[in-house]
Amino acid sequence: MSVIRQFTTALLLNILIFVTTVNCAFKNITTQSFTIPYSDNGGSTTLLSKLTTANGVNGPYSYAVLLIHGADGDMDSYNVQPLAEHLTAQHGVPVLRFDMLLRGDIPSRAQQAFAALEFLKTKVSATTYIPVGRSLGSRVVAQMMASGGIGGCLAYPMIGNDATDETGIADRRQLVLSIKPDAKVLFVIGSEDTLTSVTDLDQARRDGKAKTWRATITGANHVLNLPPQSFSGSPEGVDLWATIVIGTVVGWIKDIAGLSPPVANWEVNGWAQGGDAVITVKKGVESTQWAGSTASSGSALSIKMLSPWAHVFGVSFLLQFMISHIF
Repeated sequence: MSVIRQFTTALLLNILIFVTTVNCAFKNITTQSFTIPYSDNGGSTTLLSKLTTANGVNGPYSYAVLLIHGADGDMDSYNVQPLAEHLTAQHGVPVLRFDMLLRGDIPSRAQQAFAALEFLKTKVSATTYIPVGRSLGSRVVAQMMASGGIGGCLAYPMIGNDATDETGIADRRQLVLSIKPDAKVLFVIGSEDTLTSVTDLDQARRDGKAKTWRATITGANHVLNLPPQSFSGSPEGVDLWATIVIGTVVGWIKDIAGLSPPVANWEVNGWAQGGDAVITVKKGVESTQWAGSTASSGSALSIKMLSPWAHVFGVSFLLQFMISHIF
């Protein structure tokens, strides 16, 4: 086989395998669009939503998740959609996400979230329905937890417009204090998040009556992304980020609420030991440092859903070898 023919074969195989891998990456999930009837003081309208479920995984489920976006985007934002897809694709958990209406304060947005939660109950049969919010969405979840339940607050912004915004800090602190005593809430933050004051958050948690937990991802920012992974340009970066965030939440739900996802996958366990966790990722291996003790999550990170490149080159070289012997 000539050099040109080998090169052409390799190029075509790489393109074919790459396209096939990307197209099949999330073939095991289905996303449906719905409109949710909603009315408040602003009038009657609808909430746009999307429900993601795993093909071949049937209910009733141990739990389903309502995912609430932040102020910087919508339900299809780069920091929301991957979380929904990974939670369903990797763990089989149904996820409903929706677009919040850009009106009203946090309590009124919590009403929107409750309406979406009730809609989720009509579409998915589950033992428990858990709201998980990011940034502004996490403030909405904290407001919802004033009524009790289980909730996840990702990148909870303790700081208002800036570090001197005392009113904004007080409002965010009050939301944490208002969490019902029997509620269970996980806060996931990045150690480099400039919108989250760990000191203020922990003080509010101590002053509140509810039992809460905190996981800090070392080196992560407000998106909870892990540098030096390029979040916007690297499929591996997206997958690593979403895997860690989702694995942390799923492991916490399993340990604290006794609810296991339909599909076993990478997760951070050990929450029953008590204390908060610091999650550190180095060279693809995850370890969890617990307050007062050290525990391992059990396995190295496995990049599964959005990392086709390693498979592309490995498989293509194998096929090239086979073709060269055939021809």
